[in-house]
Amino acid sequence: MKHISIDMFLLAFLKILRINIALVGYQGYFWFLSYIIEVKSFL
Repeated sequence: MKHISIDMFLLAFLKILRINIALVGYQGYFWFLSYIIEVKSFL
């Protein structure tokens, strides 16, 4: 029983980690896009 709960915890942890990575990638992409727009407006 203990082993199963540990496996479930690891799966949940990996899912949360994957969601966090996806969110950071999304925010980084939007930041990069706004940065390019700002640079183009300067030129």
